[in-house]
Amino acid sequence: MDDACAVSFAEDCAAAGSILAVATTATDPQTAHQAAEAIGAEEVFYGQSKLALFRNIIENVTVTPAGFGKAPPSAPRAPVPKWMVAIEASPEGALAARRLGMRCLGVGAVDVEEAHAHIDTLCGLVAEDIATPGAFWLQPLQPEVGVGATDDEEMNDDEQLRRILADLDAPP
Repeated sequence: MDDACAVSFAEDCAAAGSILAVATTATDPQTAHQAAEAIGAEEVFYGQSKLALFRNIIENVTVTPAGFGKAPPSAPRAPVPKWMVAIEASPEGALAARRLGMRCLGVGAVDVEEAHAHIDTLCGLVAEDIATPGAFWLQPLQPEVGVGATDDEEMNDDEQLRRILADLDAPP
């Protein structure tokens, strides 16, 4: 992943009100904290499996949702996985995110087929691109315990991706 593009994207997400967290299987705390510092992440989790890391984020990060319209902000609470987006370069991470009900965007030169969608680079990506890039991102997700278990599930993912792309390409 291009570090400058990751930093630019992270800054845009933070400016949009997103809470950033780094989840890495690296066991060296210094490396993990350097990665978090580089992108301005508020939280860092490291040294576990991706599934455990994502669970820790859900259990240990607190969000305070802004009020809708003129309503006051909601009380602080744990994040809701269906409104979270994991940006992943590994198949294991993508599967872990999906199993917990998160959306997953695969990033990197190698296609992360297990992700809901894939891009080669974060260069040029802005927070709005993953916040509302089509109807799919707005639909609540359910944890996907059997992700990749059958060909039918893969077919459904392909159909959903086609619908997402059609939404993005539709004239305004």
